[in-house]
Amino acid sequence: MSLLSERMAALEAEDARASQAPATLAERMSLADKENAPEAAAQKPERTTGQDILGGVNAFGQGASFGFADEVGSGLAAAVAKLTGSEENYGDIYNQMMQSEQNKRTSFADANPKTNLGLNVAGGFLTGGGGGAKVLGTEAVKRAVGGSALKKALAAMSVGSIEGAVAGAGSANQGERGQGATLGATLGALIPAAISGGGQLTKLAARPNPKIAQMLQPNGTRMPLTLAAADDSNMGNFYRKTVEAAYGGGGLRIKAQPFINNAAENLNNVKINNVLAKTSASQQLKASESVIRSQAAAKADELSAGFRQKATASVLPDRMDASVKASILGKNPQDGLAEMDTWMKANAFKDAKKELFSLDAGKVRNDIKKLFNTDPALRTDGQKYLDDLSLDFDDALADSGGYIRGDDLMELRNRYARSANKTADPVQQAAFRTISNKVDDIITEQLGDLNPQALDRYKEDMGVWEGYSTLQKAVGKASNRKGGEFTEDEWLSSTANRKLSKNQGKLQTDAQATQAAKKEVKSGIRAQIDANPLKITQQEVAAEGKEATRLASENLSTLRSRTTKTAPSNATRLIATGILGSPALPVSPLSPFMSTLPVGMINAKALSSDFMQDVLAGQRPTQKSAMQGLERLNNTNNGMTISDILRQGVSAGTVAGLPE
Repeated sequence: MSLLSERMAALEAEDARASQAPATLAERMSLADKENAPEAAAQKPERTTGQDILGGVNAFGQGASFGFADEVGSGLAAAVAKLTGSEENYGDIYNQMMQSEQNKRTSFADANPKTNLGLNVAGGFLTGGGGGAKVLGTEAVKRAVGGSALKKALAAMSVGSIEGAVAGAGSANQGERGQGATLGATLGALIPAAISGGGQLTKLAARPNPKIAQMLQPNGTRMPLTLAAADDSNMGNFYRKTVEAAYGGGGLRIKAQPFINNAAENLNNVKINNVLAKTSASQQLKASESVIRSQAAAKADELSAGFRQKATASVLPDRMDASVKASILGKNPQDGLAEMDTWMKANAFKDAKKELFSLDAGKVRNDIKKLFNTDPALRTDGQKYLDDLSLDFDDALADSGGYIRGDDLMELRNRYARSANKTADPVQQAAFRTISNKVDDIITEQLGDLNPQALDRYKEDMGVWEGYSTLQKAVGKASNRKGGEFTEDEWLSSTANRKLSKNQGKLQTDAQATQAAKKEVKSGIRAQIDANPLKITQQEVAAEGKEATRLASENLSTLRSRTTKTAPSNATRLIATGILGSPALPVSPLSPFMSTLPVGMINAKALSSDFMQDVLAGQRPTQKSAMQGLERLNNTNNGMTISDILRQGVSAGTVAGLPE
């Protein structure tokens, strides 16, 4: 063969050139190898066209011989060496030849990786399924099996596996034959040896299928390939539509159910966790909002309490003892008002009440009538109020000689003042207030003449009384609250329809300012609630829960769509089993039914095993080393596909050593 001729020519040329010929064939082979092999520590020398052509022929022969070209050539060369007088042991010569051939094959593959793979594939097409190797494999199986027609049919089905085993073992290096044979046999049972590229494509079984997820789970369970493979995975669809449906493949369906049940349970747990998470987030948000509202309410109460103290302090007379003032201000409004009422009865208007005032009832009526005439409404309706006043004067002045007691005059004044504050009729209010003011003028004029200091105390008490009466109303409006704790709202409503003094007018402004401040606090509550981070967290929890539910639901739906809970119909199972057993038809002497169904059942059982699923998915532990080699090959080939390499491998220009 060409490999042997090239080797023998190299040996004879070496003998002719050497002044002292090496004593052994091994020494001669060593010198030849040194010429062709790259130096270990130096830059790789340029290869000649002749070396590339010989390397290409070697690669082609390696594929055509299922990867055993090195072994065949080395065996023949060792035999020739012994026949020509070599004194070395045949085994030693064979090992030396094998090492030399492997070095040269590796050198050519490193220099021309794509060409090497392409020529391996091309060589495989020449012999796989129809060449001498096919015949040898078939005959070997027949001799090994023997026996009945059914056994021969099953043996014929295994030819592909044997061819794959031969190719896998041949393409592997020494020490790795077992692993190569196992992978080759597995792949050979599914695809022809020709398509497997004489051993090179057998190595592709080591590559993990990117469309099949990891089947061995972290907890040690194994997901069947039917579930692990993507919907668009050819291998997955083959398993789902054919292997699982066939007689003998039902184990896949049984293995799938725990994963589907777990997915359903996971979906249920996700929903429960979502409810718990949303409830927890909602409770946290409500608690946070409650704190915000409580803080705002405390701030509002603080503002109202401040105004309440100011309103109470404004009605306390200057001459009131400080300890009494402190006692009133330290109590709740109801108790403080009761203490102030006691003080007012004992001290307010004391000077005026004990005096006697001169009263000309006729003059007073005329003065009031003149005042009524200034108001068109009172000019018409005022007479009846004057008549009522005359009756009051007559009762007060009876048998008094034109004098009236101070407490009676004060009561008369206060009665008309209270009536003015109570009525909502503007005419009545004007009439009552005019009469009250006139009586008040009588008191102040005469009291000033009698005792100026008493007049000052009277005016102070009159100012206190206005605020005191407003305070009484406000406490009464807040009687439903503990201690009658009125707010600025009750105080302002108590001043309606009343003419306020300067002091009370200022307090009215304070009350309105307190209302505005509390409104800001209320607005702040809404702003804080809207900006509450927990509100965003609640929305995120809801969104995450929705997404988790969607993913869990999709996962369950996907798993359910990739298998069936119940066995398919008998017709479906027969068709699927027949497909798996159909390769036995051309070589079986039995009827189609007798040949395809048993073979199909055996194949379905084998394909549904964990081992076969792992191998076809590229997930066996022993495939890791092969995968590392494939990654290195992919890096070298710059991501080219097998088809690209094949086209380049059969190109004469590439074989001739053109740049890759």
